[in-house]
Amino acid sequence: MPFTAFRGGTQMVPLPGIAGTDGSLYRFNHPFIYTSLSMESRPYEESAQYLGKPYNTLTQNDVRSALKEKWTNMQQDQYDVSSIDGSTFKRDNIINGRWSTMKTKETPSFVANDISFALPNEPNTQYVITLLVREDGERGNW
Repeated sequence: MPFTAFRGGTQMVPLPGIAGTDGSLYRFNHPFIYTSLSMESRPYEESAQYLGKPYNTLTQNDVRSALKEKWTNMQQDQYDVSSIDGSTFKRDNIINGRWSTMKTKETPSFVANDISFALPNEPNTQYVITLLVREDGERGNW
């Protein structure tokens, strides 16, 4: 996407699932896509992205089940919890890598893609990249 398509700014936001904490968030807006990058300075075991098991024992079914439970318990009505998929991933230069995807319920619908990871030299900082893409490909306002 061209740089001029981005409109946004850095702000501190509450982290879901952890009372009294904030993370740094940068948001980009585009007619089809909403993107955010957030940082959470907490060990993975205390992170909002934590799924209740040691990272290196998580399976795809664990990730999917934990995310469904987490989103169901959040009492939200924006996302279709039945559409959740996700798993962990590994790379030489990252740790605690996890991805997930789910759809929004409203029309037009969006697919929410979420990637969470930490760097080996910063194990207590969890980076979360969220990409919401409009399914119908039409232009729209946020």
